[in-house]
Amino acid sequence: MCFVRFCLIHVLIFFMTLTFGCSQFSPIDVAQAEMRAMLVREYGPHAMPEGPTLSSSRPFRHNVQSETHTCGLLAIHAIYRAYNLEPEDYYLRFRLGIDVPAVPFFPDTTGLVHPDALRVLNQDGFDTWMPKLSASNARSQVKNHLNSGHFILALIRRRQTETMHWVVIGAYENDAFKIYDSRRAKPYYEPFDAFFRTRLLSAILVRPKAHHSQPGILSLHLAGVVEMKNAYDRN
Repeated sequence: MCFVRFCLIHVLIFFMTLTFGCSQFSPIDVAQAEMRAMLVREYGPHAMPEGPTLSSSRPFRHNVQSETHTCGLLAIHAIYRAYNLEPEDYYLRFRLGIDVPAVPFFPDTTGLVHPDALRVLNQDGFDTWMPKLSASNARSQVKNHLNSGHFILALIRRRQTETMHWVVIGAYENDAFKIYDSRRAKPYYEPFDAFFRTRLLSAILVRPKAHHSQPGILSLHLAGVVEMKNAYDRN
């Protein structure tokens, strides 16, 4: 993505955050999406759990993508399953807005963006935290999170194409990241230090909420916009 286009996305999301409190939808769209999610929780075809809970017996499963812009959606799907949530019950594709171009008239700007990921994850019972990857303690924070059994929604630079791509980092084992990538059918390993320095652009540390407090949509979107800029700088 060129620098000018990234700046357009950055400015547009910031403006719509201040105006509407949502990066890609009007207030009516947001209300409809949240109403649908609430109705599914209340009357959906599956019994809805009270919130995400980590399953030690359920194997981590991810799907291989068939569309060019769904890597972020499928990564979030995999995280939901790992915490005993059925992704289809949460209308994630609609609520994340991955089919709506972030910049009008630029159809290749579809896909997941940080503000929407943070908003939806927090609404559905997850805590999210994004360490500053350039900080001296960032590596230990990432390792500790993974060693506690939780997952990371990560934006990386693909080695094959040098483009941005969402994956799930599922574990830290033998000084390596275990990567679940929708471009591959099976997980693979990357050396921790080299991958952290050269491929990891952004890390959203995800775990179930320890309490019921809910950050405001505005603060989540602003944090997401800042992290988008940080990811671009690392790229």
